[in-house]
Amino acid sequence: MYYGTNGENWFDAEDPISRQWVIDSVLPGQTFTLRYRADKPDTNPEDRFKLISLAEDFKNAGKHLSVVYCINIKDDANVQFDYFTEVKESGVDIIAVEFGNETYSKEQANFNFAVYESWFTPVKSLIESTYPTMKFLIFLAPRPKESGVLGGRKDHSTFNNAAIAYINTYANCHPTIHIYFNDRECPVSVTSPAKVTYTPGTLFPELETYYTDLYDQAMANTNLWDYTLSYLESSLPSKEVYITEWGFDNYGNIKNTLATGAVAWHIWNTYGKDPRITALLQHNGISKAGPGFIFPVHPTNDTPEPSGSSNKRRVDYFIYKMFRAISDVATAPSVISEPGVYNYSIPLGNINDALPIAVDPSLSLVGIEFDSLAGKYMYSSAGATEWMAKNSTPSYEINDTDVYLPEDGKAFGYFKITVDVMLPINEKPTVVILKPVPDTSNDEYYVGSTIELVADAADSDGEITSYKWMDTNGNTVGTSSKLTIPVLEDLNTYYVFVKDDKDGEATAFVNIRGVVKPVEPCNKPWWCFLRPSHKRCKCEELNK
Repeated sequence: MYYGTNGENWFDAEDPISRQWVIDSVLPGQTFTLRYRADKPDTNPEDRFKLISLAEDFKNAGKHLSVVYCINIKDDANVQFDYFTEVKESGVDIIAVEFGNETYSKEQANFNFAVYESWFTPVKSLIESTYPTMKFLIFLAPRPKESGVLGGRKDHSTFNNAAIAYINTYANCHPTIHIYFNDRECPVSVTSPAKVTYTPGTLFPELETYYTDLYDQAMANTNLWDYTLSYLESSLPSKEVYITEWGFDNYGNIKNTLATGAVAWHIWNTYGKDPRITALLQHNGISKAGPGFIFPVHPTNDTPEPSGSSNKRRVDYFIYKMFRAISDVATAPSVISEPGVYNYSIPLGNINDALPIAVDPSLSLVGIEFDSLAGKYMYSSAGATEWMAKNSTPSYEINDTDVYLPEDGKAFGYFKITVDVMLPINEKPTVVILKPVPDTSNDEYYVGSTIELVADAADSDGEITSYKWMDTNGNTVGTSSKLTIPVLEDLNTYYVFVKDDKDGEATAFVNIRGVVKPVEPCNKPWWCFLRPSHKRCKCEELNK
């Protein structure tokens, strides 16, 4: 699946530091997907060069940028085709071309699909003739009556039925749709609370109640997503689904809080794994206004950015970055029975509770990684929010560095669990050194002789695979079970190291003391020395 954000005003708002933040939000080898907004009349065509540069920066970081190219279908088709071609030929990975933005609306096609089709057909024909494998995204209105979504409208059905028929006619066409929580689709409050002069550590009951209710209402109505996806699945079997915007209406007024972040965390982890979805792009990325997950420092309600950026990272940025750490990891079942890496997403609540995951006894738990976002209040935030009155002290409880488990607060996050095959416990080998009977009763050997040392090794659950003998000076002097050594004067120590077939190791040592052999006395009779022709015996020589 493609994960990322919408990009309205992206290149008007970004600076080098915030660009790097986006690159840092994904892991090496991962892809960030940007919905490039080339459709608006005020879009600067020169932004296509910034897009090309952004793709190159991702590549240099060992990461990848893919693009949903939202093209302007109400402008000259040849001009827009030329812009598109320049981006495509530069090597930017354009995964699909989206025809305009919410073009079904009353302000645009007024729910008349024929009008919409007449707008996108010229540029579609140009792109298709040059890039026959390119995918095209046709807009559907988000509230068709038959979808089961609360607040569905009949005129949406008229538009959608025609769009669905068109999409099903062409193999390279797929639906694009936006999903928002609002009072028209489900009972989610969108009227912002009264602004307060915020100071850290002070409870504002009205704010806490508002955001608690907002979270509860949104979580109770996530079937909005299921209704929409079921509707698309039944109407457009085998088609890819691109969700190119999702969130709350009045997004800038209510987001950047723990409460709205917890809803986003649920959507990322639930629908980011839904096989019916091809692309899931949140509204919005780098933006000039509050809807962005990176947006400008507020002139009165923010502290300056130490990095020097004119922007600040907000709650949804940290959530996206946290999600990407586990987006490629399998969701943990209640009992893990196969080796691998699994994630368990923790919903908003008490993350101090025991992890409700069991590991089969045949497996071993290799490690657990943990991360979370936490705050004391439901309205805890990452800097300025629209509910803060001027001259408030901004709250930066939610950030990228602190991971804590608040006793009286709330948090959400994940566990990443790694398990492997349970390896049997290796019984280490044993070894003793056998040596010959000593030459003296003092356990000594005569200098100049040679003796054989034997490493008597055994392994109860395997076999001995290697021997290594070393002398007093640390020199290796043998690699078999037996070692023949010359007896040297004074004390010398020999060590043996043995290993088994599971790398278990044992060692032993022995001291060998060398002494000079004494001279044996002469036992010949005295008269042997009277014979001149007789050679003197050894004792005579010694006594001379």
